[in-house]
Amino acid sequence: EERTKLAALVRDGSASQPIWASVKHTAPRADREDWKKFLAALPSVEERERDAELDGRILRGHEIVVANLEQLKRVVRFLVSSTFTDTNEERNLFLGDVMPALQLLGRKLKLEVFMAEMRWGIRKEAGDQHLTAEICMRELARCLRESVGISYVFIAAQKYGFRPFPRLIPEKLFTELLEKMADKDRTLLKEWFKLDENALPGDDAGEEKKWEGPREFYGTAPGASGRFYVLQSQSKLKEGEDWWPLFERMQVSLRGAALTCFPYETSEEGLRDPANKHFAQRFVISVTEEEFKRG
Repeated sequence: EERTKLAALVRDGSASQPIWASVKHTAPRADREDWKKFLAALPSVEERERDAELDGRILRGHEIVVANLEQLKRVVRFLVSSTFTDTNEERNLFLGDVMPALQLLGRKLKLEVFMAEMRWGIRKEAGDQHLTAEICMRELARCLRESVGISYVFIAAQKYGFRPFPRLIPEKLFTELLEKMADKDRTLLKEWFKLDENALPGDDAGEEKKWEGPREFYGTAPGASGRFYVLQSQSKLKEGEDWWPLFERMQVSLRGAALTCFPYETSEEGLRDPANKHFAQRFVISVTEEEFKRG
């Protein structure tokens, strides 16, 4: 029943045909004979017997660390990444036709299969606080950390994607960028970005976690103050004031300053260089490319 509901997703919001019929199929992928034969031919995965002693230690809270429990998970969790408006049909097809089939395959292999879909679920409050991109990256980090199989799927289309500037900018870098701006742009940036003076450098400033990427890319490389200038919430807008003209002015100013201060790191050659992890590239690349770099 759940499979049928998912398969009934339709393109263009029309209820005229199920999504799998829009690509000339006569049945959902999970109900097609070739898929059923494929699943039937797979060897069964034997269930491991419960370890009574381990169960007892878990219940008593003895000698158990979270990392050990994480290793026991049999989960495949992946983020589907793409620009949204030009891959809407492909995403609907993946969700409504491919995912039910993958979940059946997962059950056969004793795996749970989850797809992270970021088109929905971002609250307005998070959008007003400019957290949308960070929420996407956090979900990708979760997939990279938890999945025992694939963790990232990229769908390429015609668009490059939205290019916002970071909500958090390292203290030293922000000061350098301001020096390369016109006075009116510098005033605007100082009005909307405020230094978080409560933040302190983390104890793990020199570490890199494989699912989070290089710390330089996050502005927390060794030697950084650990403090950031933070973009204020849109609730700061005055009555009748529109956010997007202000956003565009700040976007152009920050990008221009980054291009001036870090010409190689923000150049086409530098962006293609896998050794380039500099924070400045985040003023140039799209959210989709950032997901691609991390995934």
